[in-house]
Amino acid sequence: MKTVSRRKKFIINPKLQFSFLGLSLLMSLVSIAIFFFFFFYLFWRFEQTGISVGIPKGHIFYRFIADQRNVMNIIFLIMAPAVISIVCYFGINFSHRVSGPIYRMTKHLEHLNQTNELKEVKFRNKDFFIELQD
Repeated sequence: MKTVSRRKKFIINPKLQFSFLGLSLLMSLVSIAIFFFFFFYLFWRFEQTGISVGIPKGHIFYRFIADQRNVMNIIFLIMAPAVISIVCYFGINFSHRVSGPIYRMTKHLEHLNQTNELKEVKFRNKDFFIELQD
């Protein structure tokens, strides 16, 4: 038996969904930047501490700090796109669960206005605004 797959349109209300996604991405980027600058400051403080206690330039202590800074930079280069991808995925899904019921109710009201035929409105299980279907 052949199963029918319904195509899912995730961007139903572009203005709402892209605004939500943009705000989510902005918050993520600000968080990533704060952590990046915190670690930059932390490694700078390590170097300043080494200088203040008299560790000479070229000492293994400074090479160790540089190596650790490079490791953290690599981690950030991997983590930042991963976080942004995760935020995009969940942002689109979340905004779809918000805008889907609004879209469905709008279509239902347009149909009611055109035909005066009252039909039951059904939303998906994980949608928000389930109370609108009552």
